[in-house]
Amino acid sequence: MLKNAELHNSLEAISRQHIVLKAKFIEFVEHIESSFGEFNPPIKGLSVKRTLDTNHVDIGFVDKTFRLVFSMTTTEQLSHPLGVVRCYSIEEYPEKTLIDTGGFTFMPNGQSNLENPSEEGQLYIHFVGDAINIGLHLVHESWPKSTTVTKIKA
Repeated sequence: MLKNAELHNSLEAISRQHIVLKAKFIEFVEHIESSFGEFNPPIKGLSVKRTLDTNHVDIGFVDKTFRLVFSMTTTEQLSHPLGVVRCYSIEEYPEKTLIDTGGFTFMPNGQSNLENPSEEGQLYIHFVGDAINIGLHLVHESWPKSTTVTKIKA
């Protein structure tokens, strides 16, 4: 068991790291929100619904809703925590369920584990172009995973 001062220091460090990671997530959300919510966006049917002070944002596309959820994790190999963003398809029928369709991790500097398809290196979640690319990538990868075919009796 840690001493009182060690407990305070450890928990304060975790709290500070969470604040940094969540700020990057919020910046990411603001970039996709401003791009997907344009007056005349190049891709029709994209929308973003953000609830302030939560760890998630919903992206709508062609009658589907994808929820991006932020959390933080640590591993024994890492001295710093990672931000984690999971993407879930919200299925309404036959009952409301969440289907995990993918996600990514990112470091406190905003560098994600996603490779930049246009150039060498990784995508950064707080760069406008990279954030839009990540948002579109998640929708594109999630779409086929969320589409379910059900048999309808005639």
